[in-house]
Amino acid sequence: MSRIVFVLGAGASAEAGAPMMKDFLDKADWCRTNRKVRDPADFDLVFDAIHRMDATMAKGHVDRDNLESLYGLFEMAELTGRVPGLDPAKARDLTQALRTVIAQTLEESIKHPVRRAVAEAPEPFGRFVDLACGEERAWRQSVSFMTFNYDLCLDYALLMRGVRCWSSPTEGATPQGWVDLMKLHGSLNWRREEAGTVTEVPIRAVKRPFDVDGSDVYVPWSELLGESPSGHDPFIVPPTWNKGEYHKAIAPVWRRAAAHLAEAEYVGFIGFSLPEADAFVPALFALGTEGPAKLKRVAVFDPAESVDERYRQMLGLSMRARLVGHRMSFSEALRVRRSRGGDVAAGGIADDLADILGEVPQRRRVTGG
Repeated sequence: MSRIVFVLGAGASAEAGAPMMKDFLDKADWCRTNRKVRDPADFDLVFDAIHRMDATMAKGHVDRDNLESLYGLFEMAELTGRVPGLDPAKARDLTQALRTVIAQTLEESIKHPVRRAVAEAPEPFGRFVDLACGEERAWRQSVSFMTFNYDLCLDYALLMRGVRCWSSPTEGATPQGWVDLMKLHGSLNWRREEAGTVTEVPIRAVKRPFDVDGSDVYVPWSELLGESPSGHDPFIVPPTWNKGEYHKAIAPVWRRAAAHLAEAEYVGFIGFSLPEADAFVPALFALGTEGPAKLKRVAVFDPAESVDERYRQMLGLSMRARLVGHRMSFSEALRVRRSRGGDVAAGGIADDLADILGEVPQRRRVTGG
């Protein structure tokens, strides 16, 4: 298990270009209007349903511009088959269409820098992997990652840095020398099989004759998959009331997460605002940290001061003294170093690793991402 656990939220992927939940539908509508999508019928269905349900959302105080709220409403529409003026058969396709909208909006938002005809890891994920994983196997085995993001930013950064990661949603021990990556809300490269199990489609490096060396490109998530994406419907866990049913399908991932938290001496939350509607995270943290290891520090890297208070409310009294709020973005957390003897909160991720592990090995190759 891991001494160091990093937990990434939407704020981390936002630095690579991914829209936040509250802005997601605006970006999706821009992609649709500007014909940047491969499946316009799914986009049209989603926005047609939003238009038809305006009155319904007003009655129930549902925020039509928030992806979390909309996903919950679409799930209820699927169950009841009721959307004013919409064919019930189409109503039953709403969540599948919304998953397509999510996947294709992310691919038109996340930027990959191109170097020597290779799409590199989105920034700043490559630098994060360089810092967090180090050179030596012993160091790597001290670190694990959890993410609530559907995208493949961290997966791809680990791949491009030569770090073998275990991100499978199925049962099984993590191979020796591999790093655990636990995707707690599903992933664009996961799919549900007919038997109900969830499996992973391997990703691959994207190499083709880009003519924009030194610039950024948008890479279709399907191009990252190691096999034909035909008919691939991503398995993602919506941030809604019905989440428990989804979590049963990927219970092994949550069990691994709890096991890592039980052994952790340090948990660093990066760009994760701890949404009030997500009761699973406080429960996972409380149960997971009931282990033999002494948790020395809970670090929160987020520029918003209000986020710290949410974490204080999540933590018990004995834990609150170990909470350190760093008012900085993901990129800043990778750059900042505190002065000798300086305030712990003024330091970045490298300082935290040095405090816990005693040293911060540097990878030799620090190009891109």
